[in-house]
Amino acid sequence: MKTNTNIDFTAEIDGLDQSKIKNRMNSFSRSYEVPEKYKLTPKPLNLMGDIIRIDQILKDPEQYFDKCVFVAGWAKTTRDAEKKQIAFIELNDGSQ
Repeated sequence: MKTNTNIDFTAEIDGLDQSKIKNRMNSFSRSYEVPEKYKLTPKPLNLMGDIIRIDQILKDPEQYFDKCVFVAGWAKTTRDAEKKQIAFIELNDGSQ
């Protein structure tokens, strides 16, 4: 049994009241202003105390060369290399 996949809806479309369709589609506002209390506020540079946000380090890494900084977060992934002589940790603090 062969089914016809080419169905013609021309008669149904011609029978629709096009003015009602146009009015409905244009009835909503195309702009929306977010209320002030819900707008994003700037994130602080530090998480707590001396703990620096990871995204701040990534924005300007040269500023942190040869400096000891504190970061905090959770280890997303870890990997040992060179017979456990070095470890790589992907640290996430939710700032990215």
